[in-house]
Amino acid sequence: MYKARKIPVAAASLCLVTWLCWNCSHEDPRAVPTGSNIVEVHIGARMSPVYDSEAKITLEDGITPSWEGNEVMELLVGDESSVSSGTGLQVSVPQTSPGVFSGTVDLGKYTIDDIHFVTVSSTDTYISGNASSQWYFRWNHASVQNQAQAGVFGDNIGLYASVSGAQLSDGKGGINIDNLSLNWSHSLLKLNVYGTHPWMDEDEILRSVTLTVGDGNRLVYDMEIAGDGPVRNLSDAGNSLTVNLQEECTVAGRDSGNGIMLWAAVSAAAGTSFSSEVTGVTVVTDKATYSKDVSWSYSRTPGGLCKLGINLVNGYARSSENPTVTDVPAAQSKYYMSAARDLEGKVVKGTAGMRVMLQDSKFYATGERILYVKYTSGEDISGTLVDGELTGGSKSVTLTWASDDPVSRPAVLHAPDAAEFGLLCLPGSHSGTFEVKTSRYTYEFTRDVTLAERGVTDVVLDFASPDVQPVRKVGIIGDSISTFEDAVVSTEYALYYPMNDPNVGVNPDIAVDSKEKTYWWRLIYDYMQHGTLDVNSSWSGAKVIHEMKTSRSGKSMAGGFVDRAYDFVDPDIIIIHGGTNDSNNDIALGTYDWDYPIGQLDVLKYRSAYIQLVKMLQARYEGVHIIILVGDRLKEEYAETNRQVAAHFGLPCVDFVGDTIEKCKGSHPTAPAFDFMASKIYQTCIDYLP
Repeated sequence: MYKARKIPVAAASLCLVTWLCWNCSHEDPRAVPTGSNIVEVHIGARMSPVYDSEAKITLEDGITPSWEGNEVMELLVGDESSVSSGTGLQVSVPQTSPGVFSGTVDLGKYTIDDIHFVTVSSTDTYISGNASSQWYFRWNHASVQNQAQAGVFGDNIGLYASVSGAQLSDGKGGINIDNLSLNWSHSLLKLNVYGTHPWMDEDEILRSVTLTVGDGNRLVYDMEIAGDGPVRNLSDAGNSLTVNLQEECTVAGRDSGNGIMLWAAVSAAAGTSFSSEVTGVTVVTDKATYSKDVSWSYSRTPGGLCKLGINLVNGYARSSENPTVTDVPAAQSKYYMSAARDLEGKVVKGTAGMRVMLQDSKFYATGERILYVKYTSGEDISGTLVDGELTGGSKSVTLTWASDDPVSRPAVLHAPDAAEFGLLCLPGSHSGTFEVKTSRYTYEFTRDVTLAERGVTDVVLDFASPDVQPVRKVGIIGDSISTFEDAVVSTEYALYYPMNDPNVGVNPDIAVDSKEKTYWWRLIYDYMQHGTLDVNSSWSGAKVIHEMKTSRSGKSMAGGFVDRAYDFVDPDIIIIHGGTNDSNNDIALGTYDWDYPIGQLDVLKYRSAYIQLVKMLQARYEGVHIIILVGDRLKEEYAETNRQVAAHFGLPCVDFVGDTIEKCKGSHPTAPAFDFMASKIYQTCIDYLP
């Protein structure tokens, strides 16, 4: 329960709405002539009926307002100058019964002739008395009325605003001066402000609402009352009414059901009804002014209520000394790996974000470094917005990785992982094409995207299915099984095919008499849809380990696989088909020196030489996909080495051990066997071979 409460009282009406939203009437303080300048004060107050359901106010502890018997009214007593300046004597009048306050006030230095009573909170209205009992009351329906009630209902909804020091919940009030009773009437306006203007910031705070009416439809008047006569003066106070909101209350995001409610008092001639027409509405926030010409007619009835909805979405012009300027540049820079960081703090009113996730459901482009992402639309997708007006519009937006360090660039990741690029865009529906430039190729993806204002739309681009798949370059490094005349990189490298194939000229059905019948040619040009040969670095009789060999011209050359690792030009894929000659010659296996760097591995041992070969290829040709073949004639230790190397480096491996592969001579396959090998390589590694 609430404890004893001090209630500042507006002397004109003894209005309590600034706190509890009560309606009060009172008897005027009566001057009782005594020798000690003591006056007796009697004040009567009554509870107001609830005008409508929206006017209900609940105190913080859930108690409906009611007289508890321990309220205290505070008055300011003094002469006219001291009361007006707020320097008079502040006194308290206790409650003698619910709604009735009674007590005495010692005037001290003041005389009965110049005593004034006002509230401690307002000096706009006052009651005065003098020795001749000339009681004077002045009531001002001000053209500027200040909201003063901070009652809130609902979830962060608008304020119940009661204004100008008058209690408005029941539409009328009264004052009794001695035995003279004078009643006045007014009408109520309930203003419901809502709607998010397209260029309203989320945190804009409502400051005031101004209504303007045409001539002859005045909203507010001054009323002056003197002695025991009727209203002495009803003067025109202007054709506009401004309600100031003193509480901080944001506007954006509200609809008619949770708008900001403001109550305003407007004059109405006693006992009559008439119509007014509002011609203009102006809403002022802390950041801008919203205005609109209207033609709203409503009836003003004494004690009546008129509800006016002010929806800022509908045609309100926005003006500001500091217009909102939002830049959506056509050229943007990326500094972070995440799209969220790219867009952090940038997706605001008038803009939209696009989180482009770059992934590869195969392994076609996995590992390629991404240089930029560009989207070109049929409509403007970037430019500068000044309070919503677009200038310098562009139909494309490009996000580029800011660092020149190639190692730091984000790479295409294998799905479901994805590299993320956050593009800031203009909202709307766009039909266009993404262009993604990587360290290897330029990809295009035709996409329609719908970008919601202040939202972030996800777009997934899969490098397994661009509009056009780039042709991948395949390198071959091998021994005699992979050779063919005029197809290897050097004329110095010894060959096996076709001159050593006994079926050539004898059995054309199985003879390898053209390069088109080799396994690598069949794989690249018959099975792959987007492949071409980079370099074939094969030497008949070559081992994986380092070795010196005699070339076709008689030169002594380093001819091992590790010696030819840098023969390639620009490969996307390298196929290693080796180990047969190491196995046939029982080359020492050695150990798996995984952590040794290039140059410190023992290239005379099979395992460490194979490890160095893979490291050299990966270091020289960034992002290259390596496929390891395990020949059917390898002894188990050598076959297992190939498998272990593939597993350690995460490389695809095609194992021919146990397969029946027809040979023309020794370990050299026939043409049908080559076709079998090409088919198995493709089926096993289909996700690497577009």
